Amino acid sequence: MSDLAGWVRDGLLQILPDGLDFIPAGLPDWALLLAASIVILVVIGLILNKILDVIRKSRKGFRDSGRVLGGGPIEDPSPATKEGQAAIQRRLDQFRAESTEQNAKIEAILAAVSPPAEATTLGVEEEAAKKDAVIDLVSDTAPAAIEAAQVFAAGDVRAGFDSLEQEARSAETEAAVKWRRLGALATGVDTARARTAYEQAFELRPEDFWTCVELARLRRQAGDLSASGEAAIAAEKVARTDRERFIADTGLGDVLVKAGDLSGATARFEASLKVSERLAETNPGSAEAQRDLSVSMNKLGDVLVKAGDLSGATARFEASLKVRERLAETNPGSAEAQRDLSVSMNKLGDVLVKAGDLSGATARFE
Repeated sequence: MSDLAGWVRDGLLQILPDGLDFIPAGLPDWALLLAASIVILVVIGLILNKILDVIRKSRKGFRDSGRVLGGGPIEDPSPATKEGQAAIQRRLDQFRAESTEQNAKIEAILAAVSPPAEATTLGVEEEAAKKDAVIDLVSDTAPAAIEAAQVFAAGDVRAGFDSLEQEARSAETEAAVKWRRLGALATGVDTARARTAYEQAFELRPEDFWTCVELARLRRQAGDLSASGEAAIAAEKVARTDRERFIADTGLGDVLVKAGDLSGATARFEASLKVSERLAETNPGSAEAQRDLSVSMNKLGDVLVKAGDLSGATARFEASLKVRERLAETNPGSAEAQRDLSVSMNKLGDVLVKAGDLSGATARFE
């Protein structure tokens, strides 16, 4: 065994870096072979760690570079949390209660800047952002804001937008806030103007999460898919809360779906599902947290349909439906809860049609 031991000793002395040539000359053969085995395992472990590190860095670089950019729908971009929506509603109720004149002005402006009936329904939080913008406009004492509010209340929407745009362009301070207000008011009414406003806000405050989210959606609507992906990645980078990370993952998942990267999209939607599950478990009484959970399940169901996994998609849609049934039962007067329930039933019906279960699909559609 001495020849083998000598060969092993020479090999170890070549492998070990300078300064570690500490093997005693009289070390028994069995101990030398044991030391060799340990060194070999350590070297293999280091190599595997290097490989994994390269893979991790490659994935991060790919994600941050935004090479795979699509422009899929970012479901329910949210310029407010549930608490924010409640605060907005309280402010709105307070203004309505203050005077008949104030109430009439608010109602007139809300009617003027609401999307036409045939247009796509805005998300609940986009509606909240629009209400907040109306409240901000009505309470703004600046001459330009007072004039714009009067013009909106009179029904001249374009002139109101023009006035606010001129005010935002001339603003030296808080310009980003004014551009975001204009963008929120124009959302669903004048998409081109809304995008221009959010582009300006993004240029001034690229670290504002909700500006990134809204801009990604508006760029996608305009067909600028690459730029939409860049805004979605920007939203991911500035996300701070769990819910913001949920929205960012969902938005990037939509981008990857549009780009045809179903596995990448699935990974994003699964990540957003984990976050929404944690938030729903932590806040069992939060309708927003439960709704976010149902959105995550629907997103996964949609991508599974595209991947041809109809049974997996059916399971996700059924789970989402159960959540939305509970929400509709808990909030019977909520139009949003009823609408969400119908959306889940339609999704489940569609996948059952694809799976050949026509009677099950008919029951859902009915």
